[in-house]
Amino acid sequence: MTTSRAARPTLLVLPFASLGGGPEQASSNPAGSDQAVLADGMTEDLIGTLSRTGGFLVIARSTAFALKDRGDELPGLLREMGVRHVLEGSVRRAGNRIRITARLEDRETGHQIWAERYDRELDDLFALQDEITATVAASIEPALSTALRQRTRGQAPEDFTVWELHQQGIWHLHRFTAADHAEAEGYLRRAAERDPGFARAVSGLAYARILDFVMGYGGYGADSEGSLARAIETAQLAVALDAEDALAHFVLGHAHSWQGEHEAALADLERALAINPNLPMARNILAWELIMSGRPAEAGPQSDMAIRLSPYDPLMWVFLQVKAFGLAMAGEAAEAVEWGRRAVAAPNAQIWAYVSLACALAMNGEPAEAGRVIERMLAMRPDFSRALLLRNYQFRYDADRDRFLDSLGRAGLWNRLGEQDGGD
Repeated sequence: MTTSRAARPTLLVLPFASLGGGPEQASSNPAGSDQAVLADGMTEDLIGTLSRTGGFLVIARSTAFALKDRGDELPGLLREMGVRHVLEGSVRRAGNRIRITARLEDRETGHQIWAERYDRELDDLFALQDEITATVAASIEPALSTALRQRTRGQAPEDFTVWELHQQGIWHLHRFTAADHAEAEGYLRRAAERDPGFARAVSGLAYARILDFVMGYGGYGADSEGSLARAIETAQLAVALDAEDALAHFVLGHAHSWQGEHEAALADLERALAINPNLPMARNILAWELIMSGRPAEAGPQSDMAIRLSPYDPLMWVFLQVKAFGLAMAGEAAEAVEWGRRAVAAPNAQIWAYVSLACALAMNGEPAEAGRVIERMLAMRPDFSRALLLRNYQFRYDADRDRFLDSLGRAGLWNRLGEQDGGD
């Protein structure tokens, strides 16, 4: 089945400019040749990569290159195509240094939505092209989402498009409060009801149900397993609606991971990243699932990629705590402590960041400091329990689970909870 695409923003990637050494100088200027190759290659890769995100419509390569020199005609052509947002940039080389700039503009208002500059050594042209393309592509959808929310501020939800309802919902989810979560579910439910064929809205609703399970906004009650089952059912519907939507596969893999269905989780997350390698959330949950599957040493590169792709992400505390936990479980406790401290200091940090830090500190031979972290965590969630911990940490192997629970015992968690130990 196909999804509704009418509500999605349309984006044009204009060919990046090669400054100070274009193709006409290529025969006498190798630097200019590399520069022009990189400029055109980045443009083509960005068009292809952004087209696979599913977040917006992207004008085709042939049209984008045909618009390269249209100058004064361009504003009228953009209006005819329904294009409001334009991504453009430039490439400039000096010796073995390359500078790439990129900027995203709202051509209706003339406002610059996002801009970044990248200065790199030109050691491997194609590796550089891949790195910058991935970073730019991962930045565009969050920047567009922020601009959209600002533009719709003050509007009634009844006046939102389906896409706007979805974006508002995701924004509220990532504020990590019970009130915001309830508001997010309302937006996402409206979006899914208004356009049942829009896989993104259905994925968003499934994602909300997963976060409700993980964070326990309504309390960690008896219906938590039912909540997760509903999340999986909703995520499966999203995949059925659009099998090429990376977000749908990510959400389904996320849900399977919390159920302890490790093979299914890995398959769905790897499928999500095959469709869109630049989805930070999928990188992060893949790292988590690798830890749960007894492969913590493989988790680090996935966490690093998530952090690099989205350095200002509202989920940064999650990225950092997964990085810390993976290092702790891989036997790198001292480094895990450093990452754990960064996690609890990040905006919106929740109790799971404190769990990772306490675990790392205990494994690093600092039980007293780990105990102080546990006290802060319990002050945040007085209803914390061993049952909750075991529910949210679905280790594939008992030995990994026991080592983790033993670290929290050394941090004094079981004594504070009035329990003898953390075992079953």
